[in-house]
Amino acid sequence: MFPGAKIIAVDDDENGLEQIVSTLRRLRMACVAYHYPDPDLGADANFCGVRLVFMDIQLVGGTSPGAGNVYDAPISVLRRTIREDNGPYALITWSNNPSWYDGLLVRMKETPAMTRRQPFYTVSLDKNAYAADAEKLRIAVSSIISGNPAFGALLDWERRVAAAGENVLRMIGTFSEQFEGATPSDKVDHLLSKLAADAFGKEHVKDHLFEAVNEALLPLLTDALNTQFFSEDRNRLWEAAVTKSDEVVALDVDASSKLNSAVLFDHFDGIKPYRRGAVLALPELPEDAFLTRFGAKPDALRGALLKIDIPKKLQWILVQIQAACDFSQPKQGPLPYLLGAVIPADFTPKKDTIGQALARPKSVWTSPELAPIDGVCSTRFQIAVLHGISFPMTRKAIAEANYRVLGRFKDQVISAIAHEHHSHGSRPGFVSFQSS
Repeated sequence: MFPGAKIIAVDDDENGLEQIVSTLRRLRMACVAYHYPDPDLGADANFCGVRLVFMDIQLVGGTSPGAGNVYDAPISVLRRTIREDNGPYALITWSNNPSWYDGLLVRMKETPAMTRRQPFYTVSLDKNAYAADAEKLRIAVSSIISGNPAFGALLDWERRVAAAGENVLRMIGTFSEQFEGATPSDKVDHLLSKLAADAFGKEHVKDHLFEAVNEALLPLLTDALNTQFFSEDRNRLWEAAVTKSDEVVALDVDASSKLNSAVLFDHFDGIKPYRRGAVLALPELPEDAFLTRFGAKPDALRGALLKIDIPKKLQWILVQIQAACDFSQPKQGPLPYLLGAVIPADFTPKKDTIGQALARPKSVWTSPELAPIDGVCSTRFQIAVLHGISFPMTRKAIAEANYRVLGRFKDQVISAIAHEHHSHGSRPGFVSFQSS
């Protein structure tokens, strides 16, 4: 239900804390326990992925709901243990005083630091009735799922993903027994080394150990995910969770651009310029140098190919479209890049004589609108890739040029771009004669 240590319990009563931890243990649920005021419950205590919090409202003795300060301690605990990017979590409070529970919810909504830490579900239970009764607590926790099927479905999906990862590790442990080694760790080392060398090639695997092992394990994980997703029947939960598929859900442009960015584009420090899907900023070049390198001047490509009137200057880019299997070749040749451009969402298109915007040719792939990214574009933007203009580079040339990496198209997208590029380049054609 809640895989791994995804549960936190907080109480100022050590016996009460041990009681809830023991009950959760009987339910086979892992838990991180804090005896308030635990000195470890400091600025470094917060971690991501908490899904359930058990907490006594009255963490400080002598407080009363009328005084209002009864809520300071529990809110402080939540602020320090739940990160803003934690994701959905449920809050179960111990209290038999309804006014305390209601007051806590009001204070949580009024506290600015809690704006992005709000639980998707809250309930107040009597500690004396539930903390030591495993069956009653199991029913109460299960109601979080049944009463909130949309979030329950997400938690079920997360559980299946975690189970798939566990299956891969189990598989790796079993495979490793076939390898030489004085200890189990040595055997796993030999297995991972073999996977890495086969994935990236012995010539350059040492510079990319994590990437190489990851490349080898991803197919195993993908297969485990597919197996895990369909090995259990949870139709009732998902049918209750997804009920509006026949309704038209309108998204504003900001929301849709953020979703597109999440699905299509990676942007973080450390992306290598030679990585598959890498998007490199092309330094500003004199027109003649640009013409020599790409066969046309920037203005010609902007107007004639991209059909853009304004802005007059674009950020030109290079997109790495290498096939997924090519990196493992022992003698690697030049890496394939395609020329492209970053296009602000508010661009003005070229128009025909009757004022209609000119369509771009099919040799141009254009992404959906992406959300603004510092260092790429300050507004929503698209990325256009020109299939007809390639620019292969060796690893040495890439290193010497010291390109700035703007981000990386994710594998599924770059596979689509590469397929479209090769399909466009190999499309059939023939010569025909006209009668006039």
